[in-house]
Formats: sequence, structure tokens, C-alpha cells
Amino acid sequence: MKSHELCNTKRKRAWSELSVCLIGVLSALSGCGESPTLPASADVEDLERQGAASVYGKHVPVILVVMDALDANHVTHLGYERDTTPNMDGFAKDGVSFRAAFSPAPYTVAGIGALLSGRRPDTTGLYTKLNMLRDDEQTIASLLSRHEYKTRALVSNPNGGMRFGALRGFDEVSPLYEAADGAEPNFTTRDGVPVHLPQAKEHLPLMRAFLDEVPEGKPFFFYSHMLEPHSPYVADEPFRSKYLDPNYDGPFLRGDTDDLLDTVYGRVEASPEDRVAINALYDGHLAFADDSFGHLMDDLKARGLYDKSLIILTGDHGEAMFQHDRWGHNDQIYDEMVHVPLLIKLPGSEGPRNLVLDGLVSTMDILPTICESLDIPAGDLALDGKSIYEELVTGLSSPEDRGLFLRTHHSKPDVGLRTLTGKGIFLQSEEGGAVFKYFDLVKDPGEVNNQGASNTPEAKAMRKAILDELIRVKRSRRTALRNDNAEDDEATLSALGYTDEVNAAGASQDLEVDPFEGMLPDPLKDANPND
Repeated sequence: MKSHELCNTKRKRAWSELSVCLIGVLSALSGCGESPTLPASADVEDLERQGAASVYGKHVPVILVVMDALDANHVTHLGYERDTTPNMDGFAKDGVSFRAAFSPAPYTVAGIGALLSGRRPDTTGLYTKLNMLRDDEQTIASLLSRHEYKTRALVSNPNGGMRFGALRGFDEVSPLYEAADGAEPNFTTRDGVPVHLPQAKEHLPLMRAFLDEVPEGKPFFFYSHMLEPHSPYVADEPFRSKYLDPNYDGPFLRGDTDDLLDTVYGRVEASPEDRVAINALYDGHLAFADDSFGHLMDDLKARGLYDKSLIILTGDHGEAMFQHDRWGHNDQIYDEMVHVPLLIKLPGSEGPRNLVLDGLVSTMDILPTICESLDIPAGDLALDGKSIYEELVTGLSSPEDRGLFLRTHHSKPDVGLRTLTGKGIFLQSEEGGAVFKYFDLVKDPGEVNNQGASNTPEAKAMRKAILDELIRVKRSRRTALRNDNAEDDEATLSALGYTDEVNAAGASQDLEVDPFEGMLPDPLKDANPND
């Protein structure tokens, strides 16, 4: 069955289940926080009229907002103790939020490529800065452009930028990380170089200008990749100091990425007080991004576009706050580096509202979900993500026993498999060969009690599952295109920490070398995953 036929079949099944099982759905959701608002009538034709009936037909506007280094553990409606995300939380009340959403990689190059293509970094080959997407890879923008969407992208992080091919298909891209003529520096690096770091608030006037140009009734896709809350943590006041102890005067007060990276390389040890301050600066930076997100949504509402649009908010990866003695991202696949929010609002009155689902989902699910929502084909290439549209319209988490494959940025990456109840990790980056770790996430959600050496059925099953999945990943791996594009602005890259040792492991890889070569024991190299 082709992808668009499968989408249509799932759509009909979803509406049928909703119309027949309305009472059951309400009962099942009674324990999920505030009661969701479902359409008053379960009649299929009435639901479709309420849903996306507008001048757009099914080709409704699509807005995708990505915040960089956005850790789900710091989002208020997902359980965080601070009120860091009032606008995100308000948006969640108008749609569905996923508690267990993950990026396949803890770094931007791979995370954004996977998000926009619906395919794993190792499937497309976009997993280092030397690579770029092949010309035949589909992206959200290229798919929507074929269906007469006007497309626009604003990108603040160079590692999610033009060089890597994931922005293919946009009519216009604004690489805000490139220093604009006359832009005032708003940050000085530790080396004394003044730079202008693009801020989320700069996206609003550019979005307004784009929307002013879109003809009425013309479907459009607007993509906003904000830099915040990625370091350096330099939010405007009152956000920067909102959670910071006014008496703190330690070495991390500036929120400088170079200072923070000193903790990664062992040059400086962050004290308990330092760690509290770093966490506070991150939260202020997140609140700053949330404020800008709120302004974007307010403008859509003022134009009468908010209710008509399919709107998605997520992150490209998470951010560690010393949970495993490590700040930042890139080189671990513990949850804090890959756990992101995923919030989706369907157009019109389609689907439940104010609902948090517990099912396991991936940022790679965004492309197929957009396609199913709009009734358009998801391209000819096999996707690693899957549509979660049915979950959005029924309000029920998929019962599928799913596993998400994860990888770090190393040239010999650590790899893992994350399920709802457990996680297995093979550490290739450690000396002495691959080391297996297993965590029971039901009993040990913080991933501190490694049971990899145990002989429990759960640990054995996870080890085999990772090796089986690794074989499938190796078989689907494509040789990537070499990225011969010029490097982006060096000062900006330095301010973001992208020219230091942390990148060396992921940037020096030979494109022809299999990153998993030698990882599988010889008897398993050609094993059948179904054995």
C-alpha cells in the first residue's frame, strides 16, 4: 500500500473509532489531567466541517516552531516546578502534548535533518558536518511545495542551516546566524570578539512580513528555528535574571558557552552553587524564547490564522544539567539530551484539546503526521518516523510497543534504543570496545542504576533488540553527499561552542567509513534480525 493510501485508510479508521467510541475515549482520558474538550457531535461529516473547513480546504496553513536545545524536563505543563513556559502551556491547552517525545540524536545537524526529512541520521547520512542530504531526499518543505504551498524559513542556528540540505524546498530562507549589515553586537566572546547572536524576538517582524505577502487563501508553510534556549544564556531582562540568585557571582555568571564547556573538558569543576546558577540561566533563556513564541501565536490570532492552522512546537534536542555529571548536549543519549516537548494543534475543531499523551513518539513523526493531516503523499522514500495523526484525532496513545534508535555525534557513536519502559546503550566512545548499559525506566527514570551486566530477561532482550536494530540501520544506510559548502560565520560558531574540542569527534569522520564497523560481534554481522 502506498504512503498516501495508508494515510487515507488510517484517517477513515480514526474518524470511525472516534464516532463509535466517544464515551470510551472520555472515560479513558479521565485520568489525564484536565478534561479535554471534544467536539459536541461525533458525526463524521460534522467533524470534518468543523475541522478544517475554510478558504484553504485541506491545504491549511502549517507552522512549525523549533527551539534549540529545548529540554522537556524544563517545561511547566510537563511537570517542571518553575513557571518557565506560560505561552507554551497555553498553546498546549489548544491541542495535544506528548510527554515522551525524543529526538534521534542530541545535536542539531542530525536532529534537524531527521526532523525535516522524517528519516534517521544514519538512513540519510546526515550525521556529521561533513555530510549533507542527497538531492533525492524529501523534506517537509519540498513535499509541501509540490502542493502549491508558499514556504518560508527563519533559521538562527548555523548547524541547522543552508549547508546541510535539510532546508531544501523553501521558497526563501533567512539564515539569521549570518551577521547582518549594521546589526548591533549583543554578545562578546571570551576571546573578546563582539558578535550578534540572532534572538527569537527577531522572528516576529519577519513572520509578519511573510504573512503580509501571502495571498488570501494561499496555503503556506512557515518554519521558525529559534536559537534559544541554546547557550550562551544571554536573554534580555527581565528574563535573564528571573530565576538567578542575585548574590551569585561565580564563573558562569555570563552564561558563556566557553565557560560552560570548561566543565565538560575537566578544566573547571562546577560547584553545587554553580550548577544551580547555570540551571537558572537556562530557565531564563527558555522563558525568553517562550515569550517570543507567545508573540508569534498572538499575531496569528490577530490575523484569524491561529484556529485555521496546523501548528507544531518542538526542539531539535535536549540539554543536560549535570544529571550524569555532564552539561550541554552532543555526546550522551541519556534522556536529558534527547527528550524534547512535542505539541501539536490541529486546525479548526479537529481532535481533542488540553491533553497530554504518554505514548512514545519521535520528532521524525512530524513529517508523516503533517502529510496525513493534509491528505498528501509522504514521498517515495521509506520513513523512519510514523504518523501520529490518529493519536491526535482520537486522543488515545498508540498501543504499539515502539523502540526509538538513538546515536551520539562521535565518529564511533554511542547508540541506544529507548522504549517506554527501558533503555539500552552501547558505548563505543569508551576505551576497550563497546560497553552495554541497561536501565529500567519504570524503577529508575533517572538512568542511574546500570543493569547492563545483569542476566535479567529484560537486559538480554534489550541487548538483542539494539543489535537487531543496528543491523537494520546498517542495511538502510546511504552514502551521504560530501558537504563542500563554505563554513558559516566563525564568530557565531565560536560563541555557540561549535569550534572547540566537543565537535572534533563528530566533524572528522570519513564519509565512506561505516560508523558502526567493528561494533557488532562477528557472528552477528550478517545475522537475520528476525532470528
